[in-house]
Formats: sequence, structure tokens, C-alpha cells
Amino acid sequence: MIPHPLRQRNGSRPPENSPSVTQSSQIDLKRLILERFLFSFMISLLLHLRLAFPRI
Repeated sequence: MIPHPLRQRNGSRPPENSPSVTQSSQIDLKRLILERFLFSFMISLLLHLRLAFPRI
């Protein structure tokens, strides 16, 4: 007999919900930090290129 999924959630916290939420938030945080770092790196690279080649 297959156990019903609603009967397993009678605890205080659903066991399958909390690790996935923390894992996805960590992935979002890493992605945000990576995007910010790449954005600032591209801006600084463009500024250095503008200073090196002012005619462009």
C-alpha cells in the first residue's frame, strides 16, 4: 500500500520542503553575488579601456 503524501506532512515541518528552500536560496545568493561581481568587473574594464583609449 502506497502511503498518502498528506499523511506524511502531519509533522510540524514538511521534511521535503525545508532543505529545498534553503538550497534554492543559497543558489540564488551565489547567483546574485556572481552577477554583481561580473557586472562591476565589466564596468571597471570598460572604464579602464576608456582611459587607455580616450579617442574611442
